[in-house]
Amino acid sequence: MDDSATLFYNVTDLNGAIYGLGLSGGNLSSSGPGSGYAENLFGLSGFGQELYASNLVDDSRGTLTDELGLNTATGPINFGSGAASPFDLVALAGNTSGIDRTATDFTFITGPAPIPEPSFLKVLGIGLFGLMIAARRKMGRPA
Repeated sequence: MDDSATLFYNVTDLNGAIYGLGLSGGNLSSSGPGSGYAENLFGLSGFGQELYASNLVDDSRGTLTDELGLNTATGPINFGSGAASPFDLVALAGNTSGIDRTATDFTFITGPAPIPEPSFLKVLGIGLFGLMIAARRKMGRPA
């Protein structure tokens, strides 16, 4: 048995940046003499940055492994595209895999836009000051 659902989406945060993803609900299970797994996933990528959240219950011939609340991030994203899968169920050789009726919630963790570092602003100010002096000299005015 293999059963899944996936929603593909595009997102833009107009007030800042997305720093993480939240994934909750949808209690997963997998059991039996064979192999199977139950998983839900949430991912977003944009301009080389990726955010990812997942929950996995894996039953490999009676050895049960839970990886719940796995969350990774390579950096903030202002806009991008991704996929949300409330369930991906696979059951082989007599196993059962399932998800209860609890709603699976997908949330974006947002914050204000990143503030430039003071050293960057200092270099920018020195550069603008230098351009101003060069322009004055070119126009024949004393600096």
